[in-house]
Amino acid sequence: ERERERSDQSRKFTLLSSQIFFNFGLHNLDNSSSAEATYRTQLLNITTRLNATGAKLEYALTTPFMPDATVGNFVVEQLNSIAKQVVAPFNIPIVDLYSLVTDHCGKIYKSCDWCRLDPCSYHYNSAGETAQAHAVADAIAKLL
Repeated sequence: ERERERSDQSRKFTLLSSQIFFNFGLHNLDNSSSAEATYRTQLLNITTRLNATGAKLEYALTTPFMPDATVGNFVVEQLNSIAKQVVAPFNIPIVDLYSLVTDHCGKIYKSCDWCRLDPCSYHYNSAGETAQAHAVADAIAKLL
């Protein structure tokens, strides 16, 4: 009986893991050369492992971090560029949450009606979260 339960649980996991939506971004906000190399290596490792599962993969670009961008530090943009380069050889669709936010809030902004705080940081209010959730849901639905 226990073996059957494990088998059923394994089957459920297999069915649930046929799609993987992932991101690797905001917690690596360092754009020194060594940090960018580490980011590239770590994301390639993650992507290779996820790809090996056989699941359909989708990657989300990191949303803007305006406290850095408003002072000329474009680390998020640099990491998103690296991420595009890393996932491209795997033919992984990209969900551009970065552009979703900047198309609504502007390329550089301190205040936006999607931000939870003023000035904006990286947390969004319910309107911003809902817009991002719809973009993610639409992207996942296309893979079903």
